[in-house]
Amino acid sequence: MAKPAAKSKSKAKAKPTAYQQKTRRISKWRSFKRNAASFLKRGYYATAAVGCAMVIGAGWWFVHSGKLDLMVEGSQNAVLAQTKKAGLSLQYIYLEGRSNFKKQPGEKRDKYMEQVTASLGLKPGDPILGLSVGEIQERIKQISWVKDAVVERQLPDTLYVHIQERRPVAVWQYRGQLKLVDESGHIIVEEKADAPKYRHLLLVVGEGAPEHTTELMRMLSAEPELFPLISSAVRVGERRWDIRMINKLEVRLPSQNQEKAWATLAKMEREQRLLQKDIRAVDLRLEDRIYIDMPEAAKKEKVKPVNSRDT
Repeated sequence: MAKPAAKSKSKAKAKPTAYQQKTRRISKWRSFKRNAASFLKRGYYATAAVGCAMVIGAGWWFVHSGKLDLMVEGSQNAVLAQTKKAGLSLQYIYLEGRSNFKKQPGEKRDKYMEQVTASLGLKPGDPILGLSVGEIQERIKQISWVKDAVVERQLPDTLYVHIQERRPVAVWQYRGQLKLVDESGHIIVEEKADAPKYRHLLLVVGEGAPEHTTELMRMLSAEPELFPLISSAVRVGERRWDIRMINKLEVRLPSQNQEKAWATLAKMEREQRLLQKDIRAVDLRLEDRIYIDMPEAAKKEKVKPVNSRDT
């Protein structure tokens, strides 16, 4: 039986209709618009990124080159110049709070006022709104005889400076030099400690003495009948004190419980008038006994030690 003939592989292609052609044109146009929009979008982001980088770079250069500071400073100066024209300029400075550190009779110069003036760093006519009150206060506090300072601005033209002086309580002798020490152990370097007005102050001697002057003064002041009889206090080994009295008697205090030892000496003075006797030294460094050093001629006169535990 004969087989049917095979179908031809080269079959003629059918021509698209007008509708199909129109649909294809619309599809190609839409694809073109999508591709164009995607390209433009990518280009927009890239342009924006480049623009941002340029702006940031320009801003960084503007700040770090000092141009911004110059522009701000110029604007501030212009504003301050206008306030100065309006009468807001420095004309008067009043200093209050000085008592010890003042020009003495016979002195031509007021060196203390000169120190304050130099620390202020101001001149008449400066725009008063341009003054930094905080910076002025800190500069004045750098003067060693000034403990604290408050600066107030009163418009239109006045600056008030209120200072708190340091109070000298002792003269420190070290390596042949004399310096004033205040109640906190601060050294007042600008002032001459050998001035006559400081002769009544306690003399403290030795390395490390200023740092311990506060506790020393507190201890000595606790026995007011002994305090006027003290000549000087010597710091020994940065551990303890030797107190020298005006009659050249030396009192050797311990490194620990020195207040108790000083109270023991005060009790002995009240009961036996110890400081009126011919004694060279009283050694209080041991808690359970007291050693008294006296000349040979005075040893016949007995002195009864006071047990420190009784005080």
